[in-house]
Amino acid sequence: MQDKYKYIIRAAALPGLFFLLTLSFPLLLHIDYGIIGKSSVITYRLIWHYFISGQHPPYLITETPKPLVCFLYYLLPPWGVYVMISLFVSIACHSISEISKSITGRSLFGLITFLYTLIIFHGSLRSIIFCSWEWLYMGLTLSSLMLLLKKRYLGYAVLMLFSSLIRPESWLYSFGIVTFFYAVDTKRWNRFLWLPLAGPLLWVGFDYFTFGDPLFSLKMTSKYKDILGVTPLNFVELLVSLPKIISKAVGLSTLILAIASLAWSVSRSRAKDERLHWLFSIIIFLPVIFYLFMSAFSNIIFMERFLVFSNVLLIFYAFLSPNHIKTKPLYTTMISLGLFFILSAANINLNSIKKAVSDSEYERQKTTLVEKSIPLLRHYTDSLQANIIVPYRRKMATDYLLPAKYTAKLISFREIVYENAIHNVDIHRYSPAVALFIENDFTGLENGFAFLENPGIYRLMDYLALKPLVCGQGYTIYQLYNDTIWVSPMEFEIRSDTNETFPL
Repeated sequence: MQDKYKYIIRAAALPGLFFLLTLSFPLLLHIDYGIIGKSSVITYRLIWHYFISGQHPPYLITETPKPLVCFLYYLLPPWGVYVMISLFVSIACHSISEISKSITGRSLFGLITFLYTLIIFHGSLRSIIFCSWEWLYMGLTLSSLMLLLKKRYLGYAVLMLFSSLIRPESWLYSFGIVTFFYAVDTKRWNRFLWLPLAGPLLWVGFDYFTFGDPLFSLKMTSKYKDILGVTPLNFVELLVSLPKIISKAVGLSTLILAIASLAWSVSRSRAKDERLHWLFSIIIFLPVIFYLFMSAFSNIIFMERFLVFSNVLLIFYAFLSPNHIKTKPLYTTMISLGLFFILSAANINLNSIKKAVSDSEYERQKTTLVEKSIPLLRHYTDSLQANIIVPYRRKMATDYLLPAKYTAKLISFREIVYENAIHNVDIHRYSPAVALFIENDFTGLENGFAFLENPGIYRLMDYLALKPLVCGQGYTIYQLYNDTIWVSPMEFEIRSDTNETFPL
């Protein structure tokens, strides 16, 4: 019994250390725990609010809902969400170390995979500072795979089900694992392996009760072209882009080494281990095959985060490569550590780390400006009987912070530009309106309104004009109203695939 406790203490030492380091990260950056990640938390809280209220949002929520994330972020305060993310960072560390131990008898390869992922993997540090979902997903999926290797099928099934309520790629993993186990060993096949396949049904139910549309998430993703300016890819374009997308995330040298190591593991391992490596290969490549298959029928939206778990396992195989060399454990350790430092030095991007910190500060400042402007927005909206126009990225935060009666009045600058430029909707329909301009907060289509950075009266078209009501530090509140002076429509450049100039 005493030896068991010693093992638990040793196993928990490194994950516990990373938990404490991650937890103290805001102190190093002089960030208040009360506001860290607030912009991310508010977004998912709002979706869960609509789920439990029984009311569907009166406008298009431009965020693909993730049921488990919405629930947890609604349940916990912002500082609690950060503690949870820190906990799942440590869970990811423990899980990948245990996976390595299950395969090789040593946790070293998993530990350096975790360290490399933490400092190199595109978006890892940013997701911690933003309280984004990536580490929650990574911790759940890695721990479910760890339990699968330990033959704790119920634990695997529950955690993979939770994982499948964050990213739909876990549906593919669940299906691939069920199929693999049934194909290789029908006698030892376990009924709990079916449980994660309930994920799509739960997600569809969540979409139906929240938005009144069981396929809302699918339709929302398909709208990214118009909303975010993401270009859909056909089969050839996706096939050509994939190596670049993955190498950007993990490093080109790491990707090449990972593919070579994976091929060696599958072809040269013992029969028992070969099955395990085939299972990992299925998990790595199944999302790639699925998206390539879909792109053969129609152009699809593809983003780096669709392969976040596949990329982590590729990193693992890159660092597993020294294990193929038949030498003493001490030499293998030295080679592995040397490889870690070489790949880290070759692929580290200090600017991306700095950008993660600056982006986090940027988001906190913008969320603070929204909170600061809410009383003024309410005042002018009531007095003018007006609509409320806000930057696209602040629409859900404004909705969350305003009383429910204002929700139907909300619209973003981006929607106005999109409706006018693409669908020829007359923007007089939005007048009168109170418009919140936040400095340096416009992107994509709405970037055409960046001229509002210099407060003044702007006549847009016919008798429609904007004039400043309040000028604050970092923001200006305008009134959109019908003027007495006629002008021809303004023209401004909208950032798009074609860089066209649209008349407003």
